Amino acid sequence: MGKAVLGTTVLVAFTSATVLYGSATLTDGIFQLAAVVVLFTGTVAVVLACGWHRRTAWVAAPVLLLTGATGLAFTGLPEQAMLALIRDDLQRMAEGGRGGEVWPYRVGEPVREGTAVLLPVSGTGWIFSHEGFVYAPDGASTIPPLGEGFESLRFWHLDGPWYRYYVMET
Repeated sequence: MGKAVLGTTVLVAFTSATVLYGSATLTDGIFQLAAVVVLFTGTVAVVLACGWHRRTAWVAAPVLLLTGATGLAFTGLPEQAMLALIRDDLQRMAEGGRGGEVWPYRVGEPVREGTAVLLPVSGTGWIFSHEGFVYAPDGASTIPPLGEGFESLRFWHLDGPWYRYYVMET
């Protein structure tokens, strides 16, 4: 049992560090995907090496559940579901020009650039970065280019006129 706990703890620590590094830098999801694969195969290997006992199963079950949840996050389904729940409130904010709270987000003052509206989400990103939503009813081509003081802007299509953005400041 002690070997299973130690092995699983090392795998979880490795995976957590990899996911944190990947989310704090502008990298593709390859780091997170590798972490999920390592976590899953490593946990199975630790459990098989230590023997499958009821006590070992209690160590493996939460880790395998974490692996499944992390893998689900890569599909984009949680983001799609959340957007479906808050889309109307975000649209009212974008059209009204006022920020506010939309569970679970606190949205800052919208920034209108042409027909696109950037809705920054407070408390996201890293030290010199932030994330949020973009409402671009006329398509991705209307999302504004980088302004002064920004190093990079990345955005991903969510659904309809909605995009998610990530910006790094210089």
